[in-house]
Amino acid sequence: MHRILALISLVFLLTLSTIGAERPRSAPGEERRRIPEKLMQELIHMAERPEYDYEMPVLVQTVSGRTPQDAQPLEIVEGYATRLRSQEVLDLLAQADTRYITIDMKVRPHSYDMDLDFPENTFLQAIGADQAQALGYTGRNVGVALFDSGILEQEMVGRIRKHVDFTSGSPRSVWPWNWDDYGHGTAVAGTIGGDGLLSDGRFRGVAPGSDFVSIQVVNKQGFGQTSHLISAIDWAIKNKSRYNIRVANLSLGHPPLESYKDDPLCQAVERLVEAGIVAVVSAGNLGKTDQHPQIWGSISSPGNHPAVITVGAINTKNTAEHADDVATSFSSRGPTYLDGLFKPDLVAPGNRVPATSALDSEIDENYPTLRVHTSQYLRPYVALSGSSMATAFVSGTAALMIEANSGLTPRMLKGLLLLSAIKLDQPHILEQGNG
Repeated sequence: MHRILALISLVFLLTLSTIGAERPRSAPGEERRRIPEKLMQELIHMAERPEYDYEMPVLVQTVSGRTPQDAQPLEIVEGYATRLRSQEVLDLLAQADTRYITIDMKVRPHSYDMDLDFPENTFLQAIGADQAQALGYTGRNVGVALFDSGILEQEMVGRIRKHVDFTSGSPRSVWPWNWDDYGHGTAVAGTIGGDGLLSDGRFRGVAPGSDFVSIQVVNKQGFGQTSHLISAIDWAIKNKSRYNIRVANLSLGHPPLESYKDDPLCQAVERLVEAGIVAVVSAGNLGKTDQHPQIWGSISSPGNHPAVITVGAINTKNTAEHADDVATSFSSRGPTYLDGLFKPDLVAPGNRVPATSALDSEIDENYPTLRVHTSQYLRPYVALSGSSMATAFVSGTAALMIEANSGLTPRMLKGLLLLSAIKLDQPHILEQGNG
């Protein structure tokens, strides 16, 4: 222990000597409050064993908002993304202008692969969407921003207002607009608002009249960078009025490293809500591992932010009734890491959900057992599990509610959902939230 403490002191002193007298320096002890503890431990390890040092992707937030010339600016969180070695990170920590540094983590969709037979579709009845649709509500003219892997247009024809690709960090308009190499985004979009055309309406989504803005942040391999997602959120806020974006679906995230108050991704989704956009976020699929069959306190970022609607997945046992609903083993449970907040906010069906398939995508090609065949020749649907799919049900519900009352604010809509949720008998309160 003494050797480690001495090493920390030595690294700090060496860092100060490289900065130069003209730079303002932070007060002693400030550094560790401006970086996740896990990252600081990694820096200490690399300082002790420099042969293991490597360039790491980091997010840096500054007091002044200045961005180095070779870095990716992230205006929405007053910072930038770059790659630095351990000593360079320590150099920045010693500068008073540095507000916070964290890892630019990979974000991944929250689907959960299950090799199971496909059930009947009772999910719209389970959440009451069939009744709303019977009254004529379809989410008409409500814009849903889908932060995912893209959308193949087959069941959203004419309703994709824009497709913008952020997988390289900068916005790139894509033509044709029906684009999804991975396949996750198309499944989520189909659950939110697919018209069920290829199944005679049997597998339609919750809000089949809603419009989509496809914001691609997940690549063909099934992941993206936090910094790219932050830039995409900034774009959505700036283009909210142009595309009438009222709902944002984020069926993705990363394991939390820090409090939501320090997390740049959480700060970005907070800006979404402040801009009047309902942010619906998946709780994550960190509820178990091979070694640990039940994990608590595993809500993903940015689902750990109190302003968003955080959605967990339940197993409805393929019935519309709720007496037999049980928690899924994989869905992340509360409370939130470090902050200890009550999450998830609520749950929705997330076990073997029928969803639109992106033909020839990675999911379609590599997981043939998940295909749902509606005819001898076509495979337009896929059965997916995960809090991703549960989140899509809530985003579709939000679109129906906004169509019915366009004056709903994000806070009002969240409050109505939580107050009207049905408390389930079996799942723990930190598995089901408000129901």
